[in-house]
Amino acid sequence: MIKDFKKKNTAFTMVELSVVILIIALLMFGTFSSSGMVNSAKEKVTRDRMKVVYESMGNFLMQKKRLPCPASILLPRGDVNYGKEVRSSSQECYYSVGGVDNGVYSSNATGSLNLVYGMVPIYDLNLGADFAEDAFGNKLNYFVDQNFAFNFISAPDNFFSLPSFGTSGYKDIITIKERNQGGEVVINSDAIIVIESSGANGFGAFKNNGIQNARSSNAEELENDVFDLIKSNSEHFNKVFYSNFESEEVFDDIILFKTRNDFVDNFNAKSLIPCKGKDIIDVDFTAVSKYYGQVLEASNPCPLGTESIKKTIKCDAFGSWNPLIAACPGVIINKCTIGGSAGMKSKVVNANTGGDNGECEVDFKGSYSWSCTSAGVGTISANNCKPYCVFPSESGMLGQKGPPGEIGSGICDTGYQGGYLWTCGVNGGNDKSVTNNCSL
Repeated sequence: MIKDFKKKNTAFTMVELSVVILIIALLMFGTFSSSGMVNSAKEKVTRDRMKVVYESMGNFLMQKKRLPCPASILLPRGDVNYGKEVRSSSQECYYSVGGVDNGVYSSNATGSLNLVYGMVPIYDLNLGADFAEDAFGNKLNYFVDQNFAFNFISAPDNFFSLPSFGTSGYKDIITIKERNQGGEVVINSDAIIVIESSGANGFGAFKNNGIQNARSSNAEELENDVFDLIKSNSEHFNKVFYSNFESEEVFDDIILFKTRNDFVDNFNAKSLIPCKGKDIIDVDFTAVSKYYGQVLEASNPCPLGTESIKKTIKCDAFGSWNPLIAACPGVIINKCTIGGSAGMKSKVVNANTGGDNGECEVDFKGSYSWSCTSAGVGTISANNCKPYCVFPSESGMLGQKGPPGEIGSGICDTGYQGGYLWTCGVNGGNDKSVTNNCSL
Protein backbone atom coordinates (compact mmCIF):
# COMPACT_ATOMS: atom_id res chain seq x y z
CA MET A 1 0.00 0.00 0.00
CA ILE A 2 1.28 3.39 -0.88
CA LYS A 3 1.03 5.78 1.99
CA ASP A 4 0.06 9.37 1.39
CA PHE A 5 2.66 11.60 2.99
CA LYS A 6 1.53 15.14 3.60
CA LYS A 7 3.99 17.91 2.80
CA LYS A 8 5.16 19.73 5.84
CA ASN A 9 5.88 23.48 5.68
CA THR A 10 9.40 24.23 6.91
CA ALA A 11 11.35 27.40 7.55
CA PHE A 12 14.81 28.45 8.72
CA THR A 13 15.14 28.96 12.45
CA MET A 14 17.02 32.06 13.61
CA VAL A 15 20.07 29.92 14.35
CA GLU A 16 20.02 28.35 10.88
CA LEU A 17 19.57 31.74 9.24
CA SER A 18 22.51 33.14 11.17
CA VAL A 19 24.68 30.25 10.00
CA VAL A 20 23.69 30.83 6.37
CA ILE A 21 24.46 34.55 6.63
CA LEU A 22 27.81 33.77 8.23
CA ILE A 23 28.71 31.33 5.46
CA ILE A 24 27.80 33.87 2.77
CA ALA A 25 29.85 36.55 4.54
CA LEU A 26 32.87 34.24 4.80
CA LEU A 27 32.61 33.37 1.12
CA MET A 28 32.37 37.02 0.15
CA PHE A 29 35.28 37.93 2.42
CA GLY A 30 37.34 35.14 0.96
CA THR A 31 36.62 36.37 -2.58
CA PHE A 32 37.48 39.96 -1.75
CA SER A 33 40.54 38.90 0.21
CA SER A 34 41.81 36.75 -2.63
CA SER A 35 41.22 39.59 -5.11
CA GLY A 36 43.14 41.94 -2.86
CA MET A 37 46.00 39.48 -2.50
CA VAL A 38 46.19 38.98 -6.26
CA ASN A 39 46.29 42.73 -6.89
CA SER A 40 48.95 43.20 -4.20
CA ALA A 41 51.06 40.49 -5.82
CA LYS A 42 50.64 42.10 -9.25
CA GLU A 43 51.57 45.49 -7.81
CA LYS A 44 54.81 44.00 -6.46
CA VAL A 45 55.58 42.41 -9.83
CA THR A 46 54.92 45.79 -11.51
CA ARG A 47 57.27 47.61 -9.14
CA ASP A 48 59.93 44.94 -9.69
CA ARG A 49 59.62 45.37 -13.47
CA MET A 50 59.98 49.12 -13.09
CA LYS A 51 63.19 48.62 -11.12
CA VAL A 52 64.58 46.39 -13.86
CA VAL A 53 63.65 49.02 -16.47
CA TYR A 54 65.45 51.68 -14.43
CA GLU A 55 68.56 49.50 -14.07
CA SER A 56 68.54 48.94 -17.83
CA MET A 57 68.21 52.69 -18.43
CA GLY A 58 71.26 53.20 -16.23
CA ASN A 59 73.23 50.70 -18.29
CA PHE A 60 72.00 52.40 -21.47
CA LEU A 61 73.14 55.76 -20.05
CA MET A 62 76.66 54.52 -19.35
CA GLN A 63 76.93 53.02 -22.85
CA LYS A 64 75.31 55.81 -24.87
CA LYS A 65 75.95 58.72 -22.45
CA ARG A 66 72.30 59.74 -22.78
CA LEU A 67 68.84 58.50 -21.79
CA PRO A 68 66.61 56.68 -24.29
CA CYS A 69 63.66 58.29 -26.00
CA PRO A 70 60.20 56.71 -25.62
CA ALA A 71 58.89 54.09 -28.02
CA SER A 72 55.51 54.33 -29.76
CA ILE A 73 52.60 53.80 -27.37
CA LEU A 74 50.30 52.90 -30.28
CA LEU A 75 52.03 49.82 -31.72
CA PRO A 76 50.60 46.39 -30.85
CA ARG A 77 52.74 43.72 -29.26
CA GLY A 78 54.38 41.71 -32.02
CA ASP A 79 54.94 44.68 -34.35
CA VAL A 80 58.46 44.76 -35.76
CA ASN A 81 59.01 48.23 -34.24
CA TYR A 82 57.42 47.42 -30.89
CA GLY A 83 59.53 48.93 -28.11
CA LYS A 84 62.00 50.76 -30.38
CA GLU A 85 62.81 54.32 -29.32
CA VAL A 86 61.53 56.97 -31.72
CA ARG A 87 64.37 59.41 -32.39
CA SER A 88 64.99 61.87 -35.21
CA SER A 89 68.11 62.33 -37.29
CA SER A 90 68.75 65.55 -35.36
CA GLN A 91 69.26 63.40 -32.25
CA GLU A 92 66.10 64.46 -30.42
CA CYS A 93 63.08 62.42 -29.44
CA TYR A 94 60.86 62.47 -32.52
CA TYR A 95 57.32 63.19 -31.43
CA SER A 96 54.04 63.47 -33.32
CA VAL A 97 53.54 66.78 -35.09
CA GLY A 98 52.07 68.10 -38.33
CA GLY A 99 49.63 65.25 -38.91
CA VAL A 100 52.22 62.50 -38.37
CA ASP A 101 51.25 60.24 -35.48
CA ASN A 102 54.19 58.06 -34.44
CA GLY A 103 52.93 57.27 -30.94
CA VAL A 104 55.34 59.58 -29.09
CA TYR A 105 53.99 62.90 -27.85
CA SER A 106 55.28 66.22 -26.57
CA SER A 107 53.59 68.22 -23.83
CA ASN A 108 52.00 71.52 -24.82
CA ALA A 109 51.76 72.78 -21.22
CA THR A 110 53.70 75.86 -20.17
CA GLY A 111 56.90 74.87 -18.41
CA SER A 112 56.66 71.29 -19.71
CA LEU A 113 57.53 71.68 -23.39
CA ASN A 114 60.62 69.44 -23.22
CA LEU A 115 58.61 66.58 -21.71
CA VAL A 116 57.88 63.71 -24.09
CA TYR A 117 55.74 60.60 -23.60
CA GLY A 118 55.45 57.10 -25.00
CA MET A 119 56.08 53.53 -23.89
CA VAL A 120 59.21 52.00 -22.38
CA PRO A 121 61.76 51.34 -25.21
CA ILE A 122 62.37 47.69 -24.30
CA TYR A 123 64.12 46.92 -27.61
CA ASP A 124 66.87 49.47 -26.98
CA LEU A 125 67.09 48.42 -23.32
CA ASN A 126 67.55 44.74 -24.28
CA LEU A 127 64.49 43.69 -22.30
CA GLY A 128 61.74 41.19 -23.08
CA ALA A 129 58.25 42.28 -24.11
CA ASP A 130 56.85 41.66 -20.61
CA PHE A 131 58.84 44.62 -19.30
CA ALA A 132 56.86 46.96 -21.56
CA GLU A 133 53.78 46.18 -19.49
CA ASP A 134 52.66 46.16 -15.88
CA ALA A 135 51.40 42.95 -14.28
CA PHE A 136 47.82 44.03 -15.04
CA GLY A 137 48.35 43.70 -18.81
CA ASN A 138 48.70 47.40 -19.69
CA LYS A 139 51.68 49.27 -21.10
CA LEU A 140 54.02 51.14 -18.79
CA ASN A 141 54.00 54.86 -19.56
CA TYR A 142 57.40 56.53 -19.95
CA PHE A 143 57.83 60.30 -19.53
CA VAL A 144 61.24 61.94 -19.97
CA ASP A 145 62.69 65.42 -20.37
CA GLN A 146 64.12 65.01 -23.87
CA ASN A 147 67.07 67.32 -23.13
CA PHE A 148 68.61 64.36 -21.30
CA ALA A 149 68.24 62.17 -24.41
CA PHE A 150 70.40 64.34 -26.67
CA ASN A 151 73.83 63.07 -27.69
CA PHE A 152 76.83 63.47 -25.40
CA ILE A 153 78.78 66.70 -25.92
CA SER A 154 82.51 65.94 -25.81
CA ALA A 155 83.55 69.60 -25.58
CA PRO A 156 80.80 71.63 -23.85
CA ASP A 157 80.94 75.40 -24.17
CA ASN A 158 81.35 77.57 -21.10
CA PHE A 159 77.65 78.34 -20.80
CA PHE A 160 76.24 74.85 -21.53
CA SER A 161 74.06 76.28 -24.30
CA LEU A 162 73.47 72.88 -25.95
CA PRO A 163 71.42 70.22 -24.12
CA SER A 164 72.72 66.84 -23.05
CA PHE A 165 72.51 64.63 -19.97
CA GLY A 166 75.33 66.55 -18.30
CA THR A 167 74.71 70.08 -19.55
CA SER A 168 70.94 70.45 -19.13
CA GLY A 169 69.42 72.16 -16.12
CA TYR A 170 68.34 69.47 -13.69
CA LYS A 171 66.20 71.41 -11.20
CA ASP A 172 62.43 71.95 -11.30
CA ILE A 173 61.80 69.52 -14.16
CA ILE A 174 58.99 67.12 -13.14
CA THR A 175 57.02 67.54 -9.90
CA ILE A 176 55.91 64.50 -7.90
CA LYS A 177 53.11 65.00 -5.38
CA GLU A 178 51.04 62.95 -3.00
CA ARG A 179 47.76 63.82 -1.35
CA ASN A 180 46.87 62.92 2.20
CA GLN A 181 44.37 64.10 4.75
CA GLY A 182 46.43 67.20 5.41
CA GLY A 183 46.44 68.25 1.75
CA GLU A 184 49.02 68.04 -1.04
CA VAL A 185 52.69 67.37 -0.39
CA VAL A 186 55.44 67.91 -2.97
CA ILE A 187 57.78 64.92 -2.73
CA ASN A 188 60.25 65.97 -5.40
CA SER A 189 60.40 68.60 -8.14
CA ASP A 190 63.64 67.54 -9.86
CA ALA A 191 62.63 64.24 -11.50
CA ILE A 192 63.76 63.86 -15.12
CA ILE A 193 61.92 60.58 -15.83
CA VAL A 194 58.66 59.00 -14.70
CA ILE A 195 57.64 55.39 -15.33
CA GLU A 196 53.95 54.97 -14.55
CA SER A 197 51.45 52.13 -14.30
CA SER A 198 47.72 52.81 -14.18
CA GLY A 199 47.35 50.06 -11.59
CA ALA A 200 44.63 47.45 -11.24
CA ASN A 201 41.82 49.66 -12.58
CA GLY A 202 43.82 50.44 -15.74
CA PHE A 203 42.13 53.79 -16.29
CA GLY A 204 43.80 55.78 -19.08
CA ALA A 205 46.33 53.05 -19.83
CA PHE A 206 47.17 51.66 -23.25
CA LYS A 207 46.62 47.94 -23.73
CA ASN A 208 49.30 45.89 -25.45
CA ASN A 209 47.26 46.16 -28.66
CA GLY A 210 47.81 49.94 -28.68
CA ILE A 211 44.25 50.92 -27.72
CA GLN A 212 43.70 53.28 -24.78
CA ASN A 213 41.33 52.42 -21.93
CA ALA A 214 38.64 54.78 -20.65
CA ARG A 215 39.91 57.56 -18.41
CA SER A 216 39.39 57.77 -14.66
CA SER A 217 37.01 60.06 -12.80
CA ASN A 218 39.66 60.67 -10.13
CA ALA A 219 41.42 64.04 -10.55
CA GLU A 220 44.82 62.70 -9.48
CA GLU A 221 44.67 59.74 -11.86
CA LEU A 222 43.62 62.12 -14.63
CA GLU A 223 46.73 64.20 -13.85
CA ASN A 224 48.88 61.12 -14.50
CA ASP A 225 47.50 60.05 -17.87
CA VAL A 226 47.38 61.69 -21.32
CA PHE A 227 44.56 62.56 -23.68
CA ASP A 228 43.76 64.38 -26.94
CA LEU A 229 46.28 62.30 -28.90
CA ILE A 230 44.88 63.61 -32.18
CA LYS A 231 47.92 64.22 -34.37
CA SER A 232 47.68 68.01 -33.98
CA ASN A 233 50.31 68.70 -31.33
CA SER A 234 47.59 69.41 -28.77
CA GLU A 235 48.40 66.41 -26.60
CA HIS A 236 47.59 67.17 -22.98
CA PHE A 237 49.85 66.29 -20.09
CA ASN A 238 52.15 68.33 -17.91
CA LYS A 239 55.01 67.95 -15.45
CA VAL A 240 52.86 67.15 -12.37
CA PHE A 241 52.37 63.54 -11.28
CA TYR A 242 50.72 62.02 -8.21
CA SER A 243 52.31 59.01 -6.52
CA ASN A 244 49.72 58.46 -3.80
CA PHE A 245 46.23 59.48 -2.63
CA GLU A 246 45.82 58.35 0.95
CA SER A 247 42.05 58.61 1.28
CA GLU A 248 40.85 57.79 -2.25
CA GLU A 249 40.23 54.12 -3.04
CA VAL A 250 39.95 54.76 -6.79
CA PHE A 251 43.56 55.95 -6.99
CA ASP A 252 45.90 53.01 -7.58
CA ASP A 253 48.54 54.38 -9.98
CA ILE A 254 52.09 53.16 -9.44
CA ILE A 255 54.90 55.66 -9.98
CA LEU A 256 58.68 55.35 -10.26
CA PHE A 257 60.56 58.64 -10.68
CA LYS A 258 64.26 59.47 -10.78
CA THR A 259 66.34 62.65 -10.79
CA ARG A 260 69.52 63.33 -12.71
CA ASN A 261 71.50 62.95 -9.49
CA ASP A 262 69.83 59.58 -8.85
CA PHE A 263 71.27 58.33 -12.14
CA VAL A 264 74.67 59.82 -11.33
CA ASP A 265 74.77 58.23 -7.86
CA ASN A 266 73.26 54.86 -8.77
CA PHE A 267 75.40 54.25 -11.88
CA ASN A 268 78.57 56.18 -11.02
CA ALA A 269 77.93 58.57 -13.91
CA LYS A 270 79.98 61.48 -12.54
CA SER A 271 82.05 61.50 -15.73
CA LEU A 272 79.00 62.83 -17.64
CA ILE A 273 78.69 66.01 -15.56
CA PRO A 274 81.04 68.84 -16.61
CA CYS A 275 82.11 71.93 -14.67
CA LYS A 276 81.21 75.26 -16.25
CA GLY A 277 83.92 77.54 -17.52
CA LYS A 278 81.77 80.54 -16.67
CA ASP A 279 81.96 79.54 -12.99
CA ILE A 280 85.71 80.24 -12.95
CA ILE A 281 86.13 83.82 -11.77
CA ASP A 282 89.86 83.72 -11.01
CA VAL A 283 91.56 85.75 -13.76
CA ASP A 284 94.64 83.51 -13.59
CA PHE A 285 92.64 80.77 -15.34
CA THR A 286 91.34 80.59 -18.88
CA ALA A 287 87.61 79.92 -18.56
CA VAL A 288 86.96 76.55 -20.19
CA SER A 289 84.58 73.75 -19.28
CA LYS A 290 85.94 70.37 -18.16
CA TYR A 291 84.47 67.00 -17.29
CA TYR A 292 84.73 65.19 -13.97
CA GLY A 293 88.31 64.34 -13.04
CA GLN A 294 89.90 66.71 -15.56
CA VAL A 295 92.38 69.31 -14.30
CA LEU A 296 92.87 72.95 -15.31
CA GLU A 297 96.04 74.89 -14.55
CA ALA A 298 96.40 78.63 -14.25
CA SER A 299 97.67 80.46 -17.32
CA ASN A 300 100.74 81.80 -15.51
CA PRO A 301 103.08 80.21 -12.97
CA CYS A 302 103.59 81.54 -9.47
CA PRO A 303 106.10 84.43 -9.01
CA LEU A 304 109.81 84.00 -9.63
CA GLY A 305 111.41 81.34 -7.46
CA THR A 306 108.54 78.89 -7.74
CA GLU A 307 108.24 78.76 -11.53
CA SER A 308 107.21 75.12 -11.60
CA ILE A 309 104.10 75.74 -9.48
CA LYS A 310 100.79 76.80 -10.95
CA LYS A 311 97.44 77.24 -9.27
CA THR A 312 95.33 74.24 -10.23
CA ILE A 313 91.65 73.36 -10.08
CA LYS A 314 89.94 70.04 -10.72
CA CYS A 315 86.43 69.29 -11.92
CA ASP A 316 84.81 67.43 -9.06
CA ALA A 317 81.49 65.61 -8.66
CA PHE A 318 78.28 67.28 -9.88
CA GLY A 319 80.04 70.08 -11.75
CA SER A 320 81.88 71.63 -8.81
CA TRP A 321 85.39 73.08 -9.23
CA ASN A 322 87.76 71.93 -6.48
CA PRO A 323 91.07 73.77 -5.86
CA LEU A 324 94.06 71.41 -5.83
CA ILE A 325 96.59 74.23 -5.56
CA ALA A 326 94.43 77.10 -4.43
CA ALA A 327 97.16 79.72 -4.18
CA CYS A 328 100.82 80.31 -4.75
CA PRO A 329 103.10 79.51 -1.80
CA GLY A 330 102.83 82.01 1.03
CA VAL A 331 99.43 83.31 -0.07
CA ILE A 332 96.57 82.98 2.43
CA ILE A 333 93.37 81.43 1.08
CA ASN A 334 90.37 83.53 1.95
CA LYS A 335 86.81 82.25 2.33
CA CYS A 336 83.37 83.78 1.98
CA THR A 337 80.08 83.12 3.73
CA ILE A 338 77.28 83.55 1.22
CA GLY A 339 73.50 83.37 1.44
CA GLY A 340 71.72 83.11 4.78
CA SER A 341 68.85 85.50 4.03
CA ALA A 342 66.00 86.16 1.59
CA GLY A 343 65.36 82.42 1.20
CA MET A 344 68.99 81.57 0.38
CA LYS A 345 70.65 78.79 2.36
CA SER A 346 74.00 79.84 3.86
CA LYS A 347 77.28 78.16 2.94
CA VAL A 348 81.04 78.80 3.19
CA VAL A 349 83.08 78.82 -0.04
CA ASN A 350 86.70 79.39 -1.05
CA ALA A 351 88.00 82.60 -2.60
CA ASN A 352 88.12 82.85 -6.39
CA THR A 353 85.10 80.60 -6.82
CA GLY A 354 81.57 81.10 -8.04
CA GLY A 355 78.52 79.29 -9.30
CA ASP A 356 74.76 79.26 -9.86
CA ASN A 357 74.07 76.28 -7.60
CA GLY A 358 73.23 78.08 -4.36
CA GLU A 359 70.46 76.16 -2.58
CA CYS A 360 67.28 77.74 -1.25
CA GLU A 361 65.84 77.36 2.22
CA VAL A 362 62.90 75.05 2.99
CA ASP A 363 59.63 76.33 1.45
CA PHE A 364 61.55 78.22 -1.24
CA LYS A 365 62.03 77.08 -4.81
CA GLY A 366 64.86 77.84 -7.23
CA SER A 367 68.55 78.65 -6.74
CA TYR A 368 70.91 81.60 -6.50
CA SER A 369 74.14 82.67 -8.21
CA TRP A 370 77.16 83.68 -6.17
CA SER A 371 80.86 84.55 -6.32
CA CYS A 372 83.72 84.93 -3.87
CA THR A 373 86.62 87.23 -4.75
CA SER A 374 90.30 86.63 -3.92
CA ALA A 375 89.92 89.08 -1.05
CA GLY A 376 87.13 86.97 0.48
CA VAL A 377 84.24 89.23 -0.48
CA GLY A 378 81.07 87.32 -1.29
CA THR A 379 78.49 88.57 -3.77
CA ILE A 380 75.02 87.34 -4.75
CA SER A 381 74.58 88.11 -8.44
CA ALA A 382 71.05 86.70 -8.79
CA ASN A 383 68.61 85.44 -6.17
CA ASN A 384 65.98 83.23 -7.78
CA CYS A 385 64.75 81.68 -4.53
CA LYS A 386 61.00 82.25 -4.57
CA PRO A 387 58.79 81.55 -1.51
CA TYR A 388 56.02 78.96 -1.61
CA CYS A 389 52.47 80.31 -1.62
CA VAL A 390 50.57 79.59 1.59
CA PHE A 391 46.88 78.79 1.27
CA PRO A 392 45.38 78.98 4.79
CA SER A 393 42.51 76.96 6.22
CA GLU A 394 39.55 79.24 5.62
CA SER A 395 36.12 79.26 3.99
CA GLY A 396 35.97 75.45 4.15
CA MET A 397 39.37 74.92 2.51
CA LEU A 398 42.02 72.77 4.18
CA GLY A 399 45.27 74.74 4.18
CA GLN A 400 48.38 73.77 2.22
CA LYS A 401 51.47 75.20 0.49
CA GLY A 402 52.16 75.40 -3.23
CA PRO A 403 55.47 75.88 -5.13
CA PRO A 404 55.96 79.01 -7.28
CA GLY A 405 54.92 78.64 -10.91
CA GLU A 406 52.58 75.73 -10.32
CA ILE A 407 48.86 75.02 -10.13
CA GLY A 408 47.08 72.35 -8.14
CA SER A 409 43.98 71.33 -6.27
CA GLY A 410 43.13 71.13 -2.58
CA ILE A 411 40.64 69.27 -0.44
CA CYS A 412 37.97 70.71 1.81
CA ASP A 413 37.91 70.71 5.58
CA THR A 414 35.80 68.28 7.64
CA GLY A 415 32.09 68.86 7.06
CA TYR A 416 32.58 70.37 3.61
CA GLN A 417 32.39 68.74 0.20
CA GLY A 418 33.93 69.57 -3.15
CA GLY A 419 37.44 70.96 -3.53
CA TYR A 420 39.37 74.01 -4.61
CA LEU A 421 41.89 74.98 -7.27
CA TRP A 422 44.96 77.08 -6.53
CA THR A 423 47.56 78.90 -8.56
CA CYS A 424 50.93 80.04 -7.25
CA GLY A 425 52.51 82.60 -9.59
CA VAL A 426 56.13 82.53 -10.70
CA ASN A 427 57.08 85.00 -7.97
CA GLY A 428 55.48 82.90 -5.22
CA GLY A 429 54.45 84.42 -1.90
CA ASN A 430 51.34 86.54 -2.40
CA ASP A 431 51.33 85.99 -6.16
CA LYS A 432 48.47 83.53 -5.85
CA SER A 433 44.80 82.88 -6.56
CA VAL A 434 42.14 80.38 -5.43
CA THR A 435 38.89 79.09 -6.92
CA ASN A 436 36.93 77.77 -3.95
CA ASN A 437 34.34 75.06 -4.65
CA CYS A 438 34.06 73.85 -1.03
CA SER A 439 30.50 73.89 0.25
CA LEU A 440 28.56 72.62 3.27
